[in-house]
Amino acid sequence: MNQFVGKRYTLCEKLGNGQFGSVYKGKHYKNNTEVAIKLENTQSTIQLLRHETTILKYLYERDTRNIPAVYWYGTHDKYTCLAMTLYECSLYDYIFAKTELPTSKIHSVMNQLINILHSVHDNCVIHRDIKPHNIMVKRGELYLIDFGFSTIFIDGDGEHIPDDCCEDIIGSPKYVSYNVHSGSMASRRDDLISLGYIYLFLHERQLPWENIEDDNSITDDYTETSIYHYKNVLRLEMKELPNLSFTSNNQDAILQNYLKYVYTLKYEELPNYNALTHMFHL
Repeated sequence: MNQFVGKRYTLCEKLGNGQFGSVYKGKHYKNNTEVAIKLENTQSTIQLLRHETTILKYLYERDTRNIPAVYWYGTHDKYTCLAMTLYECSLYDYIFAKTELPTSKIHSVMNQLINILHSVHDNCVIHRDIKPHNIMVKRGELYLIDFGFSTIFIDGDGEHIPDDCCEDIIGSPKYVSYNVHSGSMASRRDDLISLGYIYLFLHERQLPWENIEDDNSITDDYTETSIYHYKNVLRLEMKELPNLSFTSNNQDAILQNYLKYVYTLKYEELPNYNALTHMFHL
């Protein structure tokens, strides 16, 4: 592949592979400004970059910050390309680079992410793929990325899109909400439930349903994104609120109160974001 993209960026090292493409570090040929460049094969059966670019521009024009800025979008060779903000690392990598994360830091993470989601939701967008890998760190501040699965939840008449049965999971099965596992469409509550699972991950560095082993004795005709796949059936059971174990210590009580609130939100209900951030003010 030609290493000069969009007549302005030089491709440098590869940063990673996503589900539907690759990400590289790039440099502007004139001022050496570093960017992240997503590449998506134009022949891929699933095309997300154009949609992601549209959502990012829409949000940015409406003053949502702590999301990637779009510097350039176009095609190069057989790839659709998106040049955007480059970050230091993901929250997932940040966690495992630390021997321990103080509770005050975890609460700061939660406050920042609730505020970011508040701004995104206020502009009628839900993310639908909240997980530590899609949260980036730069100079101690957090940013939400990967809006390829995001969607507008208000229709042309200004009404909330009605719930419907969804048998295929949109997002990452480890982090999608209990409701999504149950076959419901995602809404604002489900981004917040996924954030609750992140809180659990930050404390434990793994999720209770993290390592469900393959079971060769099960004949499963469903894909791994189907709500009927045996791993997702197990995740559904483990994500039921009564099955989430809590102790009496203060941190588990905070998580319990948070999850109780977001689990009981109705599909179209407007969350009380201020009350949620208040839970993490110690």
